[in-house]
Amino acid sequence: MMTIQEAKTKRHQYVARFIKKDGTVRAIRFRTDVKSEGEGQLAYDPLEKGLKLVWDSDAKGWRMVNIYTVYELTIKGKTYLNDTAKQKFIEL
Repeated sequence: MMTIQEAKTKRHQYVARFIKKDGTVRAIRFRTDVKSEGEGQLAYDPLEKGLKLVWDSDAKGWRMVNIYTVYELTIKGKTYLNDTAKQKFIEL
């Protein structure tokens, strides 16, 4: 099992399914280990708002993912479902 905190901090190629602010579902393939020339220039800390800044591997651009609405996460071919009651991702 992997905790939500571990999922927020480890660096891997991910595929996530989450609910966007407008209520629609989105799937995104992303990385968290890409460095930006402008990194650190945000006026706020995204994690304080439940957001993770990620590099969208398909669109080749930066995106924010709401970590609290991710319901499915795939890492290295293993898929996990978010058990929000236990704040853990459970492997399928």
